[in-house]
Amino acid sequence: MSGSPGRLSVECRTVASLIRDAYLSYTSGEPWPQPIGPLTRVAPSVSDRLRGQEIKGSPAWVNVDCYTIEARAEGTQSMEMMRGPMMQALLEDRFKLKMHRNIVEIPLYELTVDKGGPKLKTTRDGSCIVWRVRSLVPYRTPGRSPAARPKP
Repeated sequence: MSGSPGRLSVECRTVASLIRDAYLSYTSGEPWPQPIGPLTRVAPSVSDRLRGQEIKGSPAWVNVDCYTIEARAEGTQSMEMMRGPMMQALLEDRFKLKMHRNIVEIPLYELTVDKGGPKLKTTRDGSCIVWRVRSLVPYRTPGRSPAARPKP
């Protein structure tokens, strides 16, 4: 996805990825995460769990067929506005998308530290193997070398 103010170019994206981008990442025309209040705290980014949820009621082709979009806006709209509200309008117009949001209760777990403080020990430099989440291929962290699994 690329572009300049007022122009958007999208190549080889599924409709499902366009929907998720427009309705999750840039829903209001602002990038996610968004600043919270006067502090520098930031709202959490869209979770992989949320981003990976099924788009209920959608035909199978929305996850398979890829499209290229060349869009121009009147005036100089920001990329965030074009990727959010304007993409939503395009999807509703061209694909007859009807959006319905549903709130569902899901289990939530909170990890807290006990009164006595954490009992975990930090690892030694070079003793960890970092895994790429999606590919399960180990790679070296700068300054650290992978080592054999520590003995229990």
